[in-house]
Amino acid sequence: MTSSQLQQEALPESNGFIPEGAEFVKLLNKIEKEIQPSTCRIMGFNYWPILRFQINAKRRNGFIAGERDLPEVKKPKSKKLKGLWSDWLSQFWIYADELRWLDETLDAFPSDIFDDVPQSDILYLNREAQYRRFGDTALQPLTDGLRWIIQSEKSQLTLTRQDPREQGEKFLIPTQVQPETKRIRPFALVKPKIRRDYRARQNVLVKLKEINNILEQAAPDLQLNEFSILDRLERTAFEMVYYTALFKRVRPKTVFLSSYSGANYVCAAARRLGVTVVDIQHGGMYPDHPLAANWAHTPKRGYELLPDVFWCWSEDSSQWISSTIANYHRTIVGGNPKSAIEGALQDPASAPDLPPRSTDGRPRVLVALQYGKNELIPTHVREAYETTKTSVAWYFRLHPAGRDRMAEAMQALDISAEEILRFSDCTEYQAMAPMDILLTDASTIVYRSQDIGLKTAVWSEMGAAYFSHLIQNGTLKALVSSDEIVEFVSGPLRPRSAPNLSDSSERHSQEVILEAFNALT
Repeated sequence: MTSSQLQQEALPESNGFIPEGAEFVKLLNKIEKEIQPSTCRIMGFNYWPILRFQINAKRRNGFIAGERDLPEVKKPKSKKLKGLWSDWLSQFWIYADELRWLDETLDAFPSDIFDDVPQSDILYLNREAQYRRFGDTALQPLTDGLRWIIQSEKSQLTLTRQDPREQGEKFLIPTQVQPETKRIRPFALVKPKIRRDYRARQNVLVKLKEINNILEQAAPDLQLNEFSILDRLERTAFEMVYYTALFKRVRPKTVFLSSYSGANYVCAAARRLGVTVVDIQHGGMYPDHPLAANWAHTPKRGYELLPDVFWCWSEDSSQWISSTIANYHRTIVGGNPKSAIEGALQDPASAPDLPPRSTDGRPRVLVALQYGKNELIPTHVREAYETTKTSVAWYFRLHPAGRDRMAEAMQALDISAEEILRFSDCTEYQAMAPMDILLTDASTIVYRSQDIGLKTAVWSEMGAAYFSHLIQNGTLKALVSSDEIVEFVSGPLRPRSAPNLSDSSERHSQEVILEAFNALT
């Protein structure tokens, strides 16, 4: 399909419009159809996933840190070759260079920094930002949760990038902090000095131009910054070298991680060594998920930067992913280690202390706040809160990654930090268990809310787009005005009984978790 043909198809008018849900997936798939992802290769790996992740990040956050103008460079000089033989030989060396750069960089990499890291059949990889706290214990709910639940006798090792512990804290699971070394650039795309790097740079810039031409007509605010992409590709290359060296030392057979899009280079390094990477689902899935599902025109052997296996909480999640990317990557239904470990470890003393229903019979509403570009508490939500706060009991919970918005929440709601922390420092289940209603922007907490039987609603167009399947089946409401919220929180409540987590066995059953783990290891 040509660009002119693509323009004739029904893309949304821009006018500052940022597509969400099915419209955003439609845009991504149009780009994939136009550029053919199999052609997005440099230095021996396919970089289309990085571009897709960046487009999604701009949609979600509104900006990408570090964007700037790309410096102009001159084409590096090289010896001139003549004739068809020279053309063939030139192409041969281009291909050979693409395969050789990683080995050459490994030769110079200080692999001795890993001398104190033991070998292990099973490796869990965490990042500092993924840790949560139970009292004086730091844990990564998904990977630590998995290891804690299975109690396997197989050799296991947990590593974290940077130490997440605060003073006096300990790890739930025995964990080593990964050693660091000075970052190097295995190849230079921003300022290439050799012909190989220059050719790779031009390859990427041509693709970026094609993609930005499509985005310009559909969603100009999502256009990709050339410097940012080239710089990210250089940093990805370093991380591929780092993790290749680490895996050669540890010699794992299986690597477990979570939120792979923030560590996609792990997948590429592992694939090169024949190591299986399993990404554990870290948030609720939905049919129009742009990171794990809805890939179109996928290369025959998949993507180096995607995991071999997507560990899914439920059959629905598995189906949404496997229906679009099942030619190389696969799924397994393994349940939710986070829910399982939180249920096992939660301290009854940390549960919020609420007045008994006999003395306060008002409906109880939990507002699950988020992070990202959207307004923390939009006007129509504040208006509904002010209108009903004497007849409805409102409580607020900050997202674990959104603690930096505490002051914003306090000012918007005119409440104390203690009131917010009361429902932010406990587990999700403890926060929701005494509630009748849950409201949120577009958080996947709606799945857990429905698991325990709360009336649940989202208040944004983004939330309505994400969870259109739940709205269609009548289990979720989308409320876009203060009057709608007032009516929702003041209306009839669902009959409540003690939550039965076994009703959602795919997410909560330790037997399912163990079965999936054994199948993969």
